[in-house]
Amino acid sequence: MDELATRLRDDAAQIEATVSDELDRRLEASLRAVEPVQPQRRRRKQPLWFWVASSLSGVAAAAVVIVAINVSRQEAPPVAVAEAPALSLPVVPLDVRPAMLTTPLTDELDKLQSDLKRAEQAIREEVDRIY
Repeated sequence: MDELATRLRDDAAQIEATVSDELDRRLEASLRAVEPVQPQRRRRKQPLWFWVASSLSGVAAAAVVIVAINVSRQEAPPVAVAEAPALSLPVVPLDVRPAMLTTPLTDELDKLQSDLKRAEQAIREEVDRIY
């Protein structure tokens, strides 16, 4: 950063700028025409009873909703369930063996981990070479 800062300072020192009288008058007129910023009026602070009343009305509304839900909830009458006749299905002999799907995933994970280690080593070597 020091080299950049010195180069910028040297370049700035070489800049020669002149301001015409007309531009100087226009700038001065613009500065005189500006009015100071007036601070905004603060909003009137609500009294404490306003916040208490609104909080209590919120609690009352929540209580009314809870009571209304609990009072209107009635147990549903039992529904008659018709019994289905027993079905007899033919028994099919199945040859069931567990699928070995984890082996390819494990191999892929090992390959990815080795790729990450190689990439990390390459980055470390590059950083050591640069610095």
